[in-house]
Amino acid sequence: MGELTDSIEESYNEINQLLKGFKFLSIIIIAISLLGQLGIALYNAETRTKEIGIRKVLGARVKNIILMLLKGTLITLVISALIGAPLAYLFLNETFWSMTVVETSFHGLVLAQGIILLGSLVVFIVIIQTWRVAQANPSESLRSE
Repeated sequence: MGELTDSIEESYNEINQLLKGFKFLSIIIIAISLLGQLGIALYNAETRTKEIGIRKVLGARVKNIILMLLKGTLITLVISALIGAPLAYLFLNETFWSMTVVETSFHGLVLAQGIILLGSLVVFIVIIQTWRVAQANPSESLRSE
């Protein structure tokens, strides 16, 4: 009985090591992409400070300003999801999911959950940064120009 358990563990040891490496790489990739989106959100909000100030003086609500700046981010997220999701599905289907003994039918659901989670994190970052700039006094941003 112990011999069988050892041979099963040995056969999956290589796959487990490979999965650990990919988990580490995926965490690094996700962290870098979130930092990049944070930088883009900060840059976008800071470069449009004057425009945000003018819109606030003319009576725009913070909600409308956030939606205006969020539109560009959402477009890039949708484009990246449309390009990246099929490529990730093909890659995972050819490597990891083909190595498993038990077939599951929710591979697309896992990718969709990842896309929704990362997309919501990026949207949250953009909303927070835009809200911070939109709450500033418009006279301060317009005075410097």
